[in-house]
Amino acid sequence: MNNKNKKPMLIISLLIIIMIATAFTTRSFQNDTFYTIKVGESILKKGIDMKDHFSIHKLSYTYPHWLYDVITYKIYQQGGLSGLYHVTILIFILVGIIFYFFNLKKNKSYFLSLLFSILTMIMLARFVTARAQLITYLLFLIEIIFIENLLEHGKKRYMIGLVILSILIANLHAAVWPFYFILMLPYLFEYGIATLGKKIKVRPKLEIFTNKIELEQNKYIKYLALTFLISLPLGLLTPIGNTPYTYFIKILQGNTMEYINEHKPLVLIENFFVIGYLLILLVPLIFTKVKIKLSDLAMISGLLLMSFLSVRHIALLAIIGMFYLCRLICNIGKIKGKYALDFDLPWYSLFIVTLTIIITSSIVYNINYKEEFIDPNIYPTTMVSYMKKNLDMKNVTLYNEYDFGSYLLYQDIKVFVDSRCDLYTRPFNHENDIFNESMKITEKYGRVFQKYHITHILIYKDTDLNQILAASSNYKLIHKEGRFMLYEYLANTKEESTV
Repeated sequence: MNNKNKKPMLIISLLIIIMIATAFTTRSFQNDTFYTIKVGESILKKGIDMKDHFSIHKLSYTYPHWLYDVITYKIYQQGGLSGLYHVTILIFILVGIIFYFFNLKKNKSYFLSLLFSILTMIMLARFVTARAQLITYLLFLIEIIFIENLLEHGKKRYMIGLVILSILIANLHAAVWPFYFILMLPYLFEYGIATLGKKIKVRPKLEIFTNKIELEQNKYIKYLALTFLISLPLGLLTPIGNTPYTYFIKILQGNTMEYINEHKPLVLIENFFVIGYLLILLVPLIFTKVKIKLSDLAMISGLLLMSFLSVRHIALLAIIGMFYLCRLICNIGKIKGKYALDFDLPWYSLFIVTLTIIITSSIVYNINYKEEFIDPNIYPTTMVSYMKKNLDMKNVTLYNEYDFGSYLLYQDIKVFVDSRCDLYTRPFNHENDIFNESMKITEKYGRVFQKYHITHILIYKDTDLNQILAASSNYKLIHKEGRFMLYEYLANTKEESTV
């Protein structure tokens, strides 16, 4: 790009990133935010006692993101839900700016760095809310930056940064701590293959390998390997014991992936982002002479595999995988030259791009701004007010839907189940699969209600369970509000106990 256009391009890029982050951050909070606030409050009042204080069950709790919970509660204490919303926007802006400058520094393309930043932020927007995941997206991005800089410069300050990141992730979101090590594996894998190839003195004869893949035997890889080893015991530097080592394994043993949408496998035909990603990846590899580093290919392949296994990992493909894809596209310019692919846009093109983003962001912002922080169509806001006013909540043992359980505990109502779904599975509580009982409630509702001595049932109107309870003489509808139905359990009949 012409030096004359670089400064305006930088300013425009920053403005665009800020506009997208502000416009595309939804105001409506997801259910995880509500329990995060209450867990943070509980930690500050009672400490980390490894007990659950919010359900009708007496369960142990591992506090998988205790530090994030405390920080969230502190922000909420000062600024309420509005404060959490604005902090979420700031974090999203920070992610976008860091992603842009990281691409610009490594790939040397002003236009493509901006283009991929826009695509990344728009795709990532669906995952952006006040949840622990948002912080870990930022930390994983910083981890990749430290790894790339360590391998390029060999400076030990990046090792120190990586070690600090390991400790932070273990305390902010222990469930994803193993991914800290997974992100190092592609670089170590490339070095291992390159070293093995030299030792056995056999070069691969596959055309696709020799013409398309670059092998690098980086001289600073020993620092990365040492950091990997140093970080292994750092998961113990938490007040939650060995949770960073065991949490992910227990998740895999549970059955939440069968029911929770973000845990389910990817259906490719339904996800245009992944389809587009694959096309942008394969077209230059097939139809141009551009080469890709083996570590980049391994990283992209791993992120794609993770995305196919679980939809929620698409966020990692967006925030990390897009960097490597951008590098591949930028390297097309180096096929016949020494400079990365870039486009020197005239001023009127920059004006059109900026105007388009402003108009689009304004439309999206106006749509999102009409949303409430707590959506009354998803969460029983008025029903909770009715219950607190008309029921003796100390003597209520409630069965509730999974989707709004976290809001209930946020309102100091003991729940049957909430979005801390792993807590209710057998690998974590070692007794009952409460989560599975909730997901299959229509099959054995009577037995479940008797087992847990349920007195009241709060459910959505448009469910099979509502139709069953409405037709039964053992349940009395005591209030309905919008989508929500509140029943009182009248009897424990022998007939129903077998259902």
